[in-house]
This record gives sequence, structure tokens and C-alpha cells, in this order.
Amino acid sequence: AVAVSLTGMSVYVDASEPELTEMESLAVESGIFGHLEVVQKNADGEVIAYRQTDNTVLTEGLECAVEILFQAGTLTSNTCNLTTPSGADYDTVQLTSTGTPAAGDEVGSTTATIITGVDGLNVANGGCTIADAAGNGSVTCSVTFTAGSGVSGQAVNGAYLADDTTPESYFAGNTFTSVTMNDSDTLDVTWTITLS
Repeated sequence: AVAVSLTGMSVYVDASEPELTEMESLAVESGIFGHLEVVQKNADGEVIAYRQTDNTVLTEGLECAVEILFQAGTLTSNTCNLTTPSGADYDTVQLTSTGTPAAGDEVGSTTATIITGVDGLNVANGGCTIADAAGNGSVTCSVTFTAGSGVSGQAVNGAYLADDTTPESYFAGNTFTSVTMNDSDTLDVTWTITLS
């Protein structure tokens, strides 16, 4: 028997068990995976911090995705804030300054604090592009935040993908070791989501 680690999950494999069929393997391996990369640069363009992590797909995001795929018309989930499939456009990146939401939590239902009212670090459109090849669909969202004049010591510890409805519907996110943003610092946030 061996223990195997797969994208944050520990899987125990017993060599005495029969092998999975092709369809069973597909069911086990299929999923939505995301990778978040954050690069902080100072006013001279020098890299002063680098963070990368896998994302956490939130319960709300999974329920919205299922309803958009399989339910036409009005969406009915208790945790999905979208009212129609056409309202789904998860290309907005929001930064957080505090908190570490647990997997499955919605932003705002824990201690996470979305950054608002800070010049250059407010909600931004992610400029998402879609690639589709060889049975895998992937989406890359990239945005650069630039701290405005007067910003000093602003902590950033997380990033989330949301839509632009009110209230927002959150698809995925994660926290990372906090970076401190000052006047003219930039923060490049790149998100790659793969459906495999």
C-alpha cells in the first residue's frame, strides 16, 4: 500500500484492490483546478515579493457552475447569488486584507475583508482569456493592481474571483503570505483555472 498526495488531497492506495475502470478513473481525476500567482514589484519594477498557491473553489462557485451547466432559466441554489445563467461572468478580481476563509466559505461569511476605498487596489476586471485544447479547458485571468499616491503599508493577503453582480457571487479564491503595498507598488495577479 502507498500514500499518494494529489493537489492538496491525500489518497491511500491499497495494492491489493482491483484497478479502477477507465470511467471510474475519469470520475476520480475530473475536477476544477486553479493556480494563483502573485508578483509584487516596487516603483522601479524590481520584484520584491512572489507568491503562488492553488486556489480553493468555493461551495457557492461549484453550485453556480452546476446550475449554469444543467439548469436553463432561473437559478435556484440557496448559495448561488446569480439569478440567471447569463449573469455569470467570473472575471473580477478582489483583494483581501485580513482573514483566512476555510474551504467552502463565501467571502464575507468569515473574517475575510475585501479591500475597498484604497487607490489602485480596489476591485478590478481580470481580463480573462479562454484556451481549449486536447480535452482540457483552461481560463487565464490576469490583472495588475498599482497602489496609488498616498498608499502606505496596505496589507494584501488574498485574491478572489467574483462576478460583478450585487451581492457578488464568488467562484474561487485563496490567501497567501501577506504582502505590504506602498505608493506606486504593483501587484500582478494571474489566475489559471483548468477543467480536466
